Order: sequence, then structure tokens, then C-alpha cells
Amino acid sequence: PRGRAETRNSEFRALQLVRGRDPVRSMPSIEVPAHYGAVILCNVVAPTLVSSIALAGRVMSARKEFKVEYPNLYGVPGVHKQADDFNKVQRGHQNMLEGAMFYIPMSLVAGLEHPLAVAFGGLCYCVGCFAYQSGYTKSAADRNKGLGPAKYIGVLTSLVVAIKMSVPML
Repeated sequence: PRGRAETRNSEFRALQLVRGRDPVRSMPSIEVPAHYGAVILCNVVAPTLVSSIALAGRVMSARKEFKVEYPNLYGVPGVHKQADDFNKVQRGHQNMLEGAMFYIPMSLVAGLEHPLAVAFGGLCYCVGCFAYQSGYTKSAADRNKGLGPAKYIGVLTSLVVAIKMSVPML
């Protein structure tokens, strides 16, 4: 014999199937605007590739060059001869990882409103992060020289669009 809860679940499912929905197989969906694929490419795929391949590759090369072995995340002054040189490369990569955890989700939401602007911001973010690490490798003072500040254009683009979207919802 079937229990009361099991009977209720079966009745609920039968009712949903009559209405044309299968609660087990259906998922909520959202409509995305045209060009939203550009948001995914520029704000998810590109930062992942920049971080994983370009910036992390530089860190791996620096590990070999400056002889900073795993499990050390950073070079230790007094233990590693060129600890500061390695740490500059590592900090450039770490900076992107720290910012990406906020930037990428914000961009995915903001891209629902202005996909092309947010996608452009994603490219700025990637170029800026790459340039930031390049500058930081030279010196901490050089990290925001050249194209380094371009990453802030990407962050501000998504932030402004997200604010613009949220205020009318209050």
C-alpha cells in the first residue's frame, strides 16, 4: 500500500502533466537578449582563458625561473632568493582571481540588459588584467600603467548597468 505523502506526490504530478508540465523534467527558464552569447564569451570564457592560460602560465614559468616550488603559494623572503620577483608575478594573477569572483556573476546579470556594452567591458577587463600583471611584474608602482586601468572600465560597465537594472526593481 502507498503512503499518504506518496499518493499526494503522484496526484500532484498527474495534475501537472494534465496542465502540460512535467515537474520532474521541467526547469524554469529565462529569456536572454540577442547578443547574449557575446557576454558569455567575453565575460566568462575570455577571463577564464586569460586567467588559466596566460596569467597562470606566467606564474608557472616564474616558479621555474625563481625556484619557488609547490606548495608555496608565494615566495618566502630569506628562503627563496628572488621571492619578491616571483611574488609580483603571482600577485598579478591573484588579483584577477580575487576580482573575477565578483565581476563574472555581475556581468552575467548586467548582460541581460545591455549585452554588447557588457561584452565590451569584458574585453576591457581581460586586457586590463593582462596588462596589470605585466606592469606588476616590473614593479608594484607599474601595475596600473599602460592598459592596466582598462580592467576598471569593464568592472564599472557591469556595475553601472547592474545598478541601473536594480533601482527600478526597488
